[in-house]
Amino acid sequence: MEIKQLENFIIVVEEGSINKASKKILIAQPALSRQIKLLEEELNVTLFIRNQNKLVLTNAGNELYNKALYLKSLFDKTKNDIKNVSHTLHLGMISSSISFILNKIENFTKTNTNIKLEINEANTYQLLESLDHHIIDFAICRTPFKINKYDYKILLEEPMILLSNNKLPSNVDISFLNNKPLLIYRRFEEIFTNIFEKNNLTLSIKAVFDDAKTTILFASKNLGYAVVPKSSYDAFTNLDLNYSIILNNDLNTKLVFISRKDEVLSNEIKNFIKNYM
Repeated sequence: MEIKQLENFIIVVEEGSINKASKKILIAQPALSRQIKLLEEELNVTLFIRNQNKLVLTNAGNELYNKALYLKSLFDKTKNDIKNVSHTLHLGMISSSISFILNKIENFTKTNTNIKLEINEANTYQLLESLDHHIIDFAICRTPFKINKYDYKILLEEPMILLSNNKLPSNVDISFLNNKPLLIYRRFEEIFTNIFEKNNLTLSIKAVFDDAKTTILFASKNLGYAVVPKSSYDAFTNLDLNYSIILNNDLNTKLVFISRKDEVLSNEIKNFIKNYM
């Protein structure tokens, strides 16, 4: 299995057709079909099934596609790093950190014009995986996660807030959320379940999301009460929602700057952490 095979496999998946893929990458269709066949023989799996003239991934094909994307990202980053040693920093960040980090990134780019900053935006667990696989150099994530696995710096500790089009008091305790249609982060679902059970309250989850932006936008359409970290709403200056701070320490969350444990950091990364974090 070679990286070029995987790159061509990715294009076949994204085009949904060997014919379309062969035209895109300027390779003969029989040759590309043979590459896919060799991959299937090497892995002893079926990667595609045909559905109405479109190729559809099998479970094995989907697994290979996700792994191939990771390998291609790592391969591309390695090539780029070799070409541009010490001139590119790869930062991963969650979308809900944007209001906190935006001014810091702006200051960095203005004072370090010789350094390129590449930003990978994803949820915390995706960023942790990218960091572990050396696809990014460091990341801004949100607790809870196994923080002691990494070198870290706490940037911000903040409460969760309740967002709605409805009028709300400035602060609420957890009982205010009893039986209300909630819009929440997927990764906070277990925490909510435990808190509501502990307080003998009824948890009514209307929808679960992986992203703060989507959660907030659903609340703006009056589809439920969003529960999000306060800083994630600060970036939405165009939305006029009411919010209450939820007075429950178990729901407090932290923005954390992390890098790989005990890794020797480049001078550029050290400078970024010291002066902009």
